[in-house]
Amino acid sequence: MIRDERGGGDPKNVQFASCGFDATLAGRTLADLTIKRGLAPTIRNAAEVTMWIVEQGGCQGIFHAMNERDLVRILRHPVTMIASDGEVPVSAAPIPIHGATARSRGCSASTCGRRRC
Repeated sequence: MIRDERGGGDPKNVQFASCGFDATLAGRTLADLTIKRGLAPTIRNAAEVTMWIVEQGGCQGIFHAMNERDLVRILRHPVTMIASDGEVPVSAAPIPIHGATARSRGCSASTCGRRRC
């Protein structure tokens, strides 16, 4: 998954949104954690760190590996719909920048130069 799918072949493309076992990891990347655990940020080492994360209870992640050519192809397809995957915050307290997706903080993406609401 790190090499061929969501990670786009690089552990720095995997960012932690939240980790119940360690709140300080929010906003950091899998590469950061791999280095913090004393390993080079290779795909193999990141896979080992990922297994450790699972043993700790897991994390929510943000994946920054979409190819722009694929994105253009997807957006041009006639049955593509745009939606948000943001969650509704359960607290009235301000949401830290790294604690939720932009859609959860009231930001909505513009698509093809026009707002789609």
